[in-house]
Amino acid sequence: MQLYPEHPVGENTRAFLERAGRMLIGADWVGAASGETLAVIDPASGETFARVAAGDAADVDRAVAAARKAFEHGEWSRVRPVDRERLLLRLADLMEENAQELAEIEALDNGKPVTMARHVDVALAIDFMRYMAGWATKIEGSTMEVSVPLVRDFMLFDEDNNSSVRSCLTLARSNARSVRTAITTEMWESINTTWLEFSRIRPSSISTNDMPALLDWIKRNTAQFRGAMLNTILRDEGYAFCQLGTFNERAD
Repeated sequence: MQLYPEHPVGENTRAFLERAGRMLIGADWVGAASGETLAVIDPASGETFARVAAGDAADVDRAVAAARKAFEHGEWSRVRPVDRERLLLRLADLMEENAQELAEIEALDNGKPVTMARHVDVALAIDFMRYMAGWATKIEGSTMEVSVPLVRDFMLFDEDNNSSVRSCLTLARSNARSVRTAITTEMWESINTTWLEFSRIRPSSISTNDMPALLDWIKRNTAQFRGAMLNTILRDEGYAFCQLGTFNERAD
């Protein structure tokens, strides 16, 4: 089993996936009351890579009853805040120790590259767990915004991420420059202006409140380039090549 040819699944991940998928209810790993299971499919390949318990109403009732019992009579509700913090920090440490396996499973489940799952999904989950662990001993009445610059920077500005907006714009401009005589002035001006304007944006200047406007700007400029292409380029091989990515994406 492979996520992608260059990303084989490790032995630990393979062993985990080959075990029967069960539900944690109370302190026990159990199958569905009905005995039914569900196939878990990798969206990237359509391959079934695991089977998990198919919980239904009876299992929900069991889980709710176990949660109520744990809350009213279990140890957790009586654990001191400092001990809760230690337990959550220990969980974060375990997640970090098994980050590669978690990333491989996440990549399979979502059909995404392992690198992105490792450095975004799993990394953020670990950071979030440690962040929340610290609050166990700091109960107060204020609400604070959780900052997640890692995702913003990785998806928008990271030059080492080939899928980031900055990387895509840089590559697109470079490609357009190499075929400058084959594309129209409107196409070149659209992509070059977008690249210049985006290059002036400092990641530290973008707050959470600024993100909707920035994403709208990206979509608007993308549509502008597409409009320039559709309305100004000859219907020749260059036009067919520009359309190739669109049809490949839809076929995928």
